[in-house]
Amino acid sequence: MTLHHPFIIASNLNPGIEISGATISICPSDTPSHHDPHGKPCWAYEIELPNGERHEGHDLFGWGETQEMMGNLLAFIGSCGEDRRYREQDGETEVDEDSSEGLFPPAVAEWAAQNSDEISCIRCEIEETKNLIEE
Repeated sequence: MTLHHPFIIASNLNPGIEISGATISICPSDTPSHHDPHGKPCWAYEIELPNGERHEGHDLFGWGETQEMMGNLLAFIGSCGEDRRYREQDGETEVDEDSSEGLFPPAVAEWAAQNSDEISCIRCEIEETKNLIEE
């Protein structure tokens, strides 16, 4: 596998990206039981925040290649941050059950809200540039 900017090899040896001191990595899940009802493969991801907190997930499903799935993951993280920012601007204290903010732990939502512009820029670069990961 060959990675091109903005991709890096994360500390867990998976393809990742760095955004504002956080590292987000992704790989196909090695657990065969992690498939959605339609048989789509599961992707595992790890978000390491600048303070060293790590958050893992095994709930991203899709048929795409690694680059496409990273773009999808960033879309969810970005949406989470936007919802967090809108909630705070409105002075709300409770997370709405329909909000994307609940997709990730509160620390990730807070980081995503603070870095939503950079998340969006890197997501666009990943989605618009082909072959950043040669598998």
